[in-house]
Amino acid sequence: MKNKYQHQLQLVSLASWLVYYPSVLVTLILFFLGFPAQAEVNHNVSISDEIEIPLYQYKPAGKSKTGSHFILWLPSEAGILEQEKNIAKRLSRQGIEVWFADLHSGLFISKTTSSIDKFTPKIVSKIIQHLIKKTGKNLVLVSNSRGIIALLKGAHHWQVGTQKSNDLASKKKSSLLGAILISPQFYRKTPEPGFEGKLRKIVKNTNMAIMIIQPNRSPFYWKLKKCIDALSKQGSAVLTWIIDDVRDRFYYRPDSTKREDTVAKKLDWYLYHSIRLLKPFAGRHTKVLISKKGVSKHKPSASKKPKLNSLRLYKAVAKTPILKLKNISGQNRDLQTYKGKVILVNFWASWCPPCVHEMPSMQLLENKYKSKGFQIIAVNMAEDSETIKQFLKSKVKVDFKIWLDSSGVALKAWKVFAFPTSYLLDKKGRIRYAVYGAIDWTSADVFKKVELLLKEK
Repeated sequence: MKNKYQHQLQLVSLASWLVYYPSVLVTLILFFLGFPAQAEVNHNVSISDEIEIPLYQYKPAGKSKTGSHFILWLPSEAGILEQEKNIAKRLSRQGIEVWFADLHSGLFISKTTSSIDKFTPKIVSKIIQHLIKKTGKNLVLVSNSRGIIALLKGAHHWQVGTQKSNDLASKKKSSLLGAILISPQFYRKTPEPGFEGKLRKIVKNTNMAIMIIQPNRSPFYWKLKKCIDALSKQGSAVLTWIIDDVRDRFYYRPDSTKREDTVAKKLDWYLYHSIRLLKPFAGRHTKVLISKKGVSKHKPSASKKPKLNSLRLYKAVAKTPILKLKNISGQNRDLQTYKGKVILVNFWASWCPPCVHEMPSMQLLENKYKSKGFQIIAVNMAEDSETIKQFLKSKVKVDFKIWLDSSGVALKAWKVFAFPTSYLLDKKGRIRYAVYGAIDWTSADVFKKVELLLKEK
């Protein structure tokens, strides 16, 4: 066996050889930087007389160790990103063919949250059928965030059509291997505080092999079991790959951390190995659920004006959940002991920019009313006490109480779907107002509501 010194000698010899043969060096540079197999190739798929969807292909370089598969990457509400194209280039070097469907451009719609509703199942299904026929390979679907809903609906539409046609020849030749969902958002919308979120219907009707790549610094990490149970209802095999210390959208965040940058550079590795992990589960699912009405018609939701973020009356009828946690000094604390005070319970994390942004105004709010019986309890999500203490020293200096929800038990009990989420409790411990998202805690509206609660007996 060669030792490390023999390897070093070989590298030195190769370097010396390249100095004397510069044309070889140029060839290698062109291979890695401009090899044709990594180039973007444009195509179009005709959906109707009025609609053509642009497709971008990244051809594979060499043979893939994962087998004869290709990826169809469907855009999220953010559209096709340069970071995703770079990932496709790296995958093509590993022998995996990647296609992007530019649905925003083809449908002439802007990149907004509501744009996903316009990616109808029929359109996505036609793209799937077109590429399976064109490539003759097994398909792996990829998307992230809200784009996964269009993916699941389109895959279901295609499966139903294939199932009805009984085209056994095409089934044997090529098929749907499964889907890789990155930071998936399975819920219709962020619910009002205190309410359970509603999963999209397609989640429970899905039947295929699925890999979920889930960051753990996300509210949706704590909802994962419910989503997996729903996906498994019709027989889907669901695998999960939890990525520690990263947030949703980690590979295209403008405020990314070093850890997130490191993981982003390895996302092609995660996708490559996800395909390998999905392979044993392909084809094990049962028939796709078909309703009596066939494939349900897609009705894009009507656009609504966004609500202004403010404290709103708490609408849930449930009692105030239990809140028993340790503080950053390791002492046990119980919300019940604070009856007689007006309490603001705030769920936050140091890696959440909106949470950090609102903390100074929260401190000012406590300073203003603390002597009158007002108290803030900030429940931190799954960070250790040393991390929080360092954060308080270097980032934001506040002195209101901070408790630690290390296992997510409080987040689940209080039905938190977004960071930050805040609840304003009266002197009897009842939740009276709530809000998700950051707000200005020194606004006249907040002062008025706190003062009304302080005046109550």
